[in-house]
Amino acid sequence: MRRYQRDEWPIRHHPPQREITHRGYHRYGAFLSPATAGTGMSLVNWRRRSRKSDVSEVSDEWFASHVDAAQQVVAFLADAGLSLTDKRVGDVGTGDGIIALALALSARPEQYVGWDVNPVDSSGLRGRARAEGYCQELPANLQFDVCRPTTLPAPDESFDALITWSAFEHIADIGAVASDMSRVLRPDGFVFAQVWPLYFSERGSHLWQWNPEGFHHLHQSMDEMRAQIDAGPGDEEWKQYMWSEYRSLNQATLDDVQHAFLQAGLIVRRCELYSHLVNIPEAVAVNQKLSSLMIAGFKMILSRQVEPNTR
Repeated sequence: MRRYQRDEWPIRHHPPQREITHRGYHRYGAFLSPATAGTGMSLVNWRRRSRKSDVSEVSDEWFASHVDAAQQVVAFLADAGLSLTDKRVGDVGTGDGIIALALALSARPEQYVGWDVNPVDSSGLRGRARAEGYCQELPANLQFDVCRPTTLPAPDESFDALITWSAFEHIADIGAVASDMSRVLRPDGFVFAQVWPLYFSERGSHLWQWNPEGFHHLHQSMDEMRAQIDAGPGDEEWKQYMWSEYRSLNQATLDDVQHAFLQAGLIVRRCELYSHLVNIPEAVAVNQKLSSLMIAGFKMILSRQVEPNTR
């Protein structure tokens, strides 16, 4: 349940405008990261934060895009007649905590707990929020806790709602995490889950800083991909970090995520897919399922299976 803690890479990935079927949020260009799309910052020059995960130094655009992501969560739930107000909410893979802060303030839950395998810099988060004029202090209903890779530090059936934003493509054992999410969820609770980009989609490599060509990771050799990174922008530490992150992507599809949640007793009740017009290289088109190529990500709401599956 790890989130990236570096300003060079979006902790919470935000899908581009052209991938949203309605309610657009960010414009996408060939050399723009989804988290900064529409801000005029390129992948080369938008790096502003040190490698020490100092959330207090993130850019204005970074902070605003994460607050916007929280608004997307609230709107998606509201469209389904759901709310986080007065509920106990858990955030699986909370990253730097900006979205957690925004939801704790705007959605008015009774309690909002952000879990991550990396400790959240609460002091830095408060400082950045002050600099943005967003709030002076972290709200009393917000707290952060460190979790293990597949287990959450919470009692059984203790949360009304769970939120996860762009975590499931990075989780090695999605079945174990889904199972533990089900364990801590109350019988009448719900889950909001978002992922972008899925591995087999156009931007699924997460390496567009070095190769803007869509689907390149599905037909290039490892040596070719690594050579492009080595010849491209960025220092060696960053290149090695992103290469190792690419190698660790779980390659889960939408169906894989659904299966993991089904095995945990959670049913998809509402789903929006991110998809858009793409040009598919021949080498990819003849070797991959079209549905995997076209489904770039999703937002979904899940809840407990009421009756056991008798099939």
